[in-house]
Amino acid sequence: MRAELQGKLDPAATLAAERMEDTLTDAVFSAVRYLPRQRLLKPFLAAALPEVEFSAADVERATITLWPKLPVSLLPGRQVEPDVLVQVAGHLIAVEAKYHAGFGRYQVDGHGTLQQLTVQWCALSERAAAQGLSATVVALTNGMSEPVDVARAREELDELVGAGAAAGRPQVRWLPWRVVADLLRGLRDLAVHEQALRDDTVELMERRGVARVFNGFDVTDYQQVADAHRVAAERLYPAISTFVQELTARLEDDGIAWGWPQKGLWTAGGLG
Repeated sequence: MRAELQGKLDPAATLAAERMEDTLTDAVFSAVRYLPRQRLLKPFLAAALPEVEFSAADVERATITLWPKLPVSLLPGRQVEPDVLVQVAGHLIAVEAKYHAGFGRYQVDGHGTLQQLTVQWCALSERAAAQGLSATVVALTNGMSEPVDVARAREELDELVGAGAAAGRPQVRWLPWRVVADLLRGLRDLAVHEQALRDDTVELMERRGVARVFNGFDVTDYQQVADAHRVAAERLYPAISTFVQELTARLEDDGIAWGWPQKGLWTAGGLG
């Protein structure tokens, strides 16, 4: 709904890939807004900022805004637009969600080109400083490992802001989409309408291919497949071979010969 209200689905103003990304973001974070916060928003915040303990009251009072516009002094007269902005307790958290597209870059006077995440953190930190809050940008992407652009953004921010003490460094984090999918799947004892929203959101994430990631084989499953293959090689395949040989011999006695596939499976004797 928010994607439509904020003009994200206008085909004249956006690319098809961007609309796919925006509808995914809209669906997932609308669910985060509407489903029970203590069971969905709170563990999401714990995954994004594991070093912070948010109280139940903090989570209930949190605000979640999709596609806020943030001015940034690096780009005079322009604004950046992270996908999601969460304000909770003393923290301002921007989420930049990606589907298939990579992170963009900005041409910045005096700095060359800077990562999208770098500029977003600068914009967020200016908003946060004005309110006495801390600033964290979370990159949300598909896949098993952190994208290289996240590390590059940290390096650029170290140069722009200064590394300083580890606790004071600009915070750019990464989470995979599947973390949100796992949190949604884990929700229990929902009202009927909440369960429908949860199920629809997970189904969309499954369809978009962001709900799961390869985590290796279960050793027990692998062993069962190997055992089945051994049994088939030792017992089943020889039995099939014996059956075919006996069937072929019996059919030949009746004047029916085995035929090649291009001639049909069976050919009557004398008609091949």
